[in-house]
Amino acid sequence: GLSGFGTPGGSKKVALKPKSQWDRYLKLRTKVKKDPAADVAFATVAVREKDGAWEKCGFVAAEKGFTAEQSAARQKRLIGEHAVRLYPRLQAESAQLEFGLRRVERFVDNEPEEDGEGDFMIMGKCDSDKVSEK
Repeated sequence: GLSGFGTPGGSKKVALKPKSQWDRYLKLRTKVKKDPAADVAFATVAVREKDGAWEKCGFVAAEKGFTAEQSAARQKRLIGEHAVRLYPRLQAESAQLEFGLRRVERFVDNEPEEDGEGDFMIMGKCDSDKVSEK
């Protein structure tokens, strides 16, 4: 399944909870630690401010059969909420934040590591009018 900030649901949308998504992410990360050849995709997620600056706000993961892009798209609300917690100055412009991701291809000690290389793939804007700070 998809993890980090989300997993796919059936046709009925279920509100994703940060703790359960974090637990799923850790499960996939542990899977890769035990088996570096495990088919798990990782990506760094970020939000872009009005001035064009990207702020990294975490990783997402997806198991075989899913992509990191699908995982990040499903979890945009959680990513936005997390970005506002990390960077409180973004609260005022939360409805205008753009979301992006960059695949992680490098692992150090079987941990995904952001190398800062390459552009972020734009995923669009936040789906809600405002991201709530919780």
